[in-house]
Amino acid sequence: MDLLALAEPGTGLLHSQDLAAAGVDRHALDAWLATGLLLRVGRGSFITTAVWQLLDDVDRHLVVARCALRRSPTAVLAAVSAAAAHRLPLPPRSLPGPPVLLRPRTKGRPEGGAVAATRARRAWLDDDESTEVGGLAVTTLPRTLVDLAQGTTTPWALAAADAALARPGTCREDLLAAAGRRPRAPGHRRAQFCATHADPLAESPLESAARAVVLARGLPAPRLQAWVRGASGARYRLDMLFVDWWTAVEVDGRVKYAEADAAERVWSDKRRQDDVTDTGLEMVRFVAADLTAPHAFLQRFLTAVRRAHLRRALTPPPF
Repeated sequence: MDLLALAEPGTGLLHSQDLAAAGVDRHALDAWLATGLLLRVGRGSFITTAVWQLLDDVDRHLVVARCALRRSPTAVLAAVSAAAAHRLPLPPRSLPGPPVLLRPRTKGRPEGGAVAATRARRAWLDDDESTEVGGLAVTTLPRTLVDLAQGTTTPWALAAADAALARPGTCREDLLAAAGRRPRAPGHRRAQFCATHADPLAESPLESAARAVVLARGLPAPRLQAWVRGASGARYRLDMLFVDWWTAVEVDGRVKYAEADAAERVWSDKRRQDDVTDTGLEMVRFVAADLTAPHAFLQRFLTAVRRAHLRRALTPPPF
């Protein structure tokens, strides 16, 4: 039997009623599950192991979420599940996990909350805070960012806000309005912070995280993707430039260089950094490991700012 021909178009999902209509009885279904031909991904919903193995963590989560929505037709995906549907950056190990669903708000008392096995808390959901993405009912981008601010760290919440603001049709006013709807909700201040400081020029979650660490200290926002001229006259684009403080932050997202070009790339980066710092700029690097030790990075950054002021005989910064 061609199981793929029976699958839901675009998802690969097989549902018990469709299998029964095609003549698949309970014994055959149990045998396919026992031998690993099929996997159960929801009540009455299955997927072939071959298709499942082709999916990444995000798509696997959305397959399970789609099954949950079939059982709760009035619900919408929220928080990390909605972020996955919107393809927003998420912290490592956020997925897989049980889908987060919310029901729309009704008059009287809130009915929003966990549906089936979810991580959702009770929450209000207004009619204009839901939309559809890829055939899935989800919270809108602004509402999704508010929910993320309640359940993740500031660096990752800002990374999601940066990515959202870079999407066509999303503006800062939308993010600020969503953040201001429920001033007593958990994460309200973080949501406002991210809506205020979101920048569509950020090119990676690591850039957003590095910026969040500095901004959370109450320091001015940098210029992103700023062009400077080195001492040699060559022009370079820097990830973040704090113009008034003569300090730049470069984000290195490479886990490792390929063995064949490692030495050349390291040498090229060193020459680039030397050429920039010879102009009087200080440069600080932010790597993935700094996500687990943001205070150490902040201290390196502040030390570089002080050093830049001393080099140029400027008034020391107020910290």
